[in-house]
Amino acid sequence: MKKTADFIIVGAGYAGLMCALTLAKSGADILVVDAQPIGGNQNSLLGHTQSAISGGHVVVGFSQDFDTIEKKYGVDYAYKLWRLSVEGLNLVEKNCTDMGGAGFLRGYHILARNKRDEEAIIQTFAERKKYGILESQIRLLDKNETKSYLTSPEFQGTSLYSTLSGQLEPKDYVMGLARMAEKANVKFKALTRISKFNILKNSMELITESGDVLSAPKIIISGGSGVLRGGFFPVMRKYQAVVGNYALKTEILPQAVIDKIFPSGYRGAFSDMRRSDVLYARLDNQKRLDFGAYSFSGNHPNSEAVIKLLYKTFPQLLNANISISEGRYGFLVGTRTETMQLFQSDTKGRLSSRNYFDNESPLTILSAFGAAGINLGTTTGYATAEAMLGNPEKINLLARIEHPKLPVTFPWEGANQWRDYTLTKALSIIDIGSSNQGFIGAGCRLLQRLV
Repeated sequence: MKKTADFIIVGAGYAGLMCALTLAKSGADILVVDAQPIGGNQNSLLGHTQSAISGGHVVVGFSQDFDTIEKKYGVDYAYKLWRLSVEGLNLVEKNCTDMGGAGFLRGYHILARNKRDEEAIIQTFAERKKYGILESQIRLLDKNETKSYLTSPEFQGTSLYSTLSGQLEPKDYVMGLARMAEKANVKFKALTRISKFNILKNSMELITESGDVLSAPKIIISGGSGVLRGGFFPVMRKYQAVVGNYALKTEILPQAVIDKIFPSGYRGAFSDMRRSDVLYARLDNQKRLDFGAYSFSGNHPNSEAVIKLLYKTFPQLLNANISISEGRYGFLVGTRTETMQLFQSDTKGRLSSRNYFDNESPLTILSAFGAAGINLGTTTGYATAEAMLGNPEKINLLARIEHPKLPVTFPWEGANQWRDYTLTKALSIIDIGSSNQGFIGAGCRLLQRLV
């Protein structure tokens, strides 16, 4: 069977669906293809896709702080990039309103586990104040204020609270995007695996494993780890690593337990300061605690380790015999800058990382949204559609960030997966060591700056 469209989008996550929806509103004929059910993997026991099983955190900003971006690219660019992030978060909220679900709830805490984390939080707040970034929407909380929001023996110091970032139910959000796209006449082809890409004279073809031929002048791939691990585009492996993510939900919490953890009735989301084994959590709309950790055991998420961390962080749950109702895992794609990366091909199919958008390219790949996927993925999908329609300003802002290559890349995917595991474990050890006050801590903090 052969099928044609104006645009074919591979990957039905945040970016792919937002791109499809935006292009469809312009009247274009759009086909969305995904190897999984539309919206990402719906099965709590099987992983490899991320959108519907993410932690549900919607955060403003980027992993690189404003000061780093300003020093490297200039203050004007830094402000534009931050404004784009805020626009993206507002777009997420508008989508939630339009779809009548997902329940976007503002409020976000960044918490400290040790003195080093507290110093980093204070520095971040001072930087925001210096540059006037979201000044009225962030607060530095002392340890008593932190305890009034959230009670945990792991977090008893200074914290940073934002009234802008927040949380939603990711499965509701991504499926809501799919429904809105369907109403805009986007066509879907789920459970479809691609076996080959062909660039022709005036179009590009996808050959599926079942033998179908899908053809369009432009193809946009918005895939996470599935694209990377599939080995279709080896050049991507020079810049990107796969990071494991395991998350769980508790049973519905009795109000008495909620009151012990959240004394003031706080319902936002929160995470800690680490770059590896990052703890993140939120109280969902069914009053279950959604709790997870990125890269907890490198490329192979470990449920036992996350469950142990959950009860250590909130002994109130253990004391009340609260059980786990659901566990889920997936994989993220990350770069050294932890920001979206744009790849495009020339007319001969040669793929390269780009810091600008070329509308003549037959193949565009959007990748590496990382832990900020809901906001960054939504923003990137919209910006890419705008670029396809002749306005590349927003995607060029995102693409301008340079992505250093990883230390080593192998021609075999299994070896690259071993590399990813080693890198994430090394980051974890460095993060733990950085809190040490002696020579070990100083060395680890130096390594943090280098990597």
